[in-house]
Amino acid sequence: MSRKSKLYNTRSIGFRFNLQCFVRDSNNIASSNKTFYCRCFFAIAIIVIYLQYQYILDTVWTKNMPKDLIRTQVNRYYTYQYQRVMSYERFKAMKLALKNVDRSEMPRYQKNTPICFLNKSTLLGRIRVETSYISPRKVERLRLGVMSGGFYAPSHCRAKHKVAILVPFRNRTTNLSKFLRHMHPFLQKQLLQYRIFVIEQIGREKFNKGALYNIAFLETQRFGTWNCLVFQDVDLLPQDGRILYSCLRKPAHMCPALDCWQYQFSAIKSFGGVTSMTPEMYLQVNGYSNAYWNWGAEDDDMFVRIKASKLGVWRYNMTIARFHCLPHPKNEYNPKRYILLGNAKRRYKTDGLKSLQYKLIAIIKRKLFTHILVDVNPFNYTV
Repeated sequence: MSRKSKLYNTRSIGFRFNLQCFVRDSNNIASSNKTFYCRCFFAIAIIVIYLQYQYILDTVWTKNMPKDLIRTQVNRYYTYQYQRVMSYERFKAMKLALKNVDRSEMPRYQKNTPICFLNKSTLLGRIRVETSYISPRKVERLRLGVMSGGFYAPSHCRAKHKVAILVPFRNRTTNLSKFLRHMHPFLQKQLLQYRIFVIEQIGREKFNKGALYNIAFLETQRFGTWNCLVFQDVDLLPQDGRILYSCLRKPAHMCPALDCWQYQFSAIKSFGGVTSMTPEMYLQVNGYSNAYWNWGAEDDDMFVRIKASKLGVWRYNMTIARFHCLPHPKNEYNPKRYILLGNAKRRYKTDGLKSLQYKLIAIIKRKLFTHILVDVNPFNYTV
């Protein structure tokens, strides 16, 4: 065999070897591409299912959600999808099935069940306020006789008053534990059908108490119909059993005497601390103002709204309506509060419940209260 033929044979062998390697590599590449596409499709399917699941949780809020799942959702609220900015008009336009998702918990009485009659003479006078520290876990272990979400209704009679207790909250866990321990036994003695709503503002924005009250007014409608709303600070506890948590014909200021003020009431034009109104009255005054950030003057603004609406204010007797102030760090004052208060009467019809915009993060039924997490500044405006 000549040298040229030998060279040709070696080149042909090398060509066949390279061709086989190319075919093998192309097959590997094709299989790897299939694997890659399958993994991508599988990942996309998981993401779609996850987003749909989050949408169901955020919109319809299941009744018997496991506690571990609830905590996971709350701790990871910033990963929620389909978070829509809510407003008064959008909430009104929601379907009834989405707005009232918890009516199944309402008590079912027999036809002959009588209406509750409260004998006021049986209510105690001065009551002791326990101010010792108690952890949130220990409070949940107490047998306070309430259903999940902090709901209570008398079993032997139909409650005359259906009361929603609205509590704005942020970074006051110690006060909240004391509040729940004291308020549940206190309210049950008055034969009320009630639920405690704790509305918490998330994020690093300045605290907006008025916006939280407006949000709470809307979100309580998911849990039935209430004929009385009580707006209460988490650091105020009643010291007399004769303080009735029910609504009158006028908006009521229920805490004119505080022990931290030596039981002397000086702010005649104030309407804060603990107050009560019917839903019709709250709509008539257009709720609280959304313009007050940090501490101060939102209660005085509400007094102006009530007077402008010609409703009047009923104040409880100072010798009976006494409250204990729980200690808490001082809040930062609002430097613009007096400027806003100066034109409160002029803008109360446009600034308030009907101009509210917020983002609902989660609604959680805890053992002793219904926890509502919201973002009061969804567009990150400078405040």
